[in-house]
Order: sequence, then C-alpha cells, then structure tokens
Amino acid sequence: MPDYVNKAYSTQVFYQNYGGEAGGVKMFVNVVFHFEDDQERTVFFSDAKGEVQLNWLCDNLLSITNYGEYGDRSITWILGKEIYDRHGGACDTYKIKRNYVCYTKDNYKNGF
Repeated sequence: MPDYVNKAYSTQVFYQNYGGEAGGVKMFVNVVFHFEDDQERTVFFSDAKGEVQLNWLCDNLLSITNYGEYGDRSITWILGKEIYDRHGGACDTYKIKRNYVCYTKDNYKNGF
C-alpha cells in the first residue's frame, strides 16, 4: 500500500498474518514525523478489516477507515496526542500513559 503524505508527516501501513489458516491479519499504522528527524511511531494497531483507507483531514488530524463484514475499527484522531491499540498492551506502559490518550477495545473513540 502506498504511503499517505501531508506536509509534516507520512503514514505507512503494515500487515502481519497470524494464526495460520484460521488466523487473521494484524494492521499497524506508523507515522513518520518529518520535522522531528523522521522519527517513526506506531499510532494504530488492530486486526485488519476488508476496507482500509487513510486520509489527512488537516495537518495533524488523521482518519483511518478499517471496515469489513466482521467489524469496524475506523477512527479519527489527533496525531501526537492519541494512539489506538486494540488489545491495550501499549496503553499499559508508563511512556504511553504519560504522553498520549490511548484507546483500546474497552476505552474507545468514534463508536467502534
């Protein structure tokens, strides 16, 4: 999938298969912060659904459509202030708690 770019950031989507034939696909969205020495951070982690699309709504507001027959993990959030980890492991770390609002399947945003 191609990178999605705005002036200050670019996003990259990565997929990882898990569980063999009966498993699924994990989806990672990384953001490269061009004005911060191209530091790369994972800002979204979830199971991938059938329809995936990234859109910049403004310079720091990113919308991710991650929708399929079996669920909707779409979200819109503010980069540098919010992250999403479906399973919540990242949200338990001190660094994440201190610096971000972290959304999980139990603490969600935008109705998914």
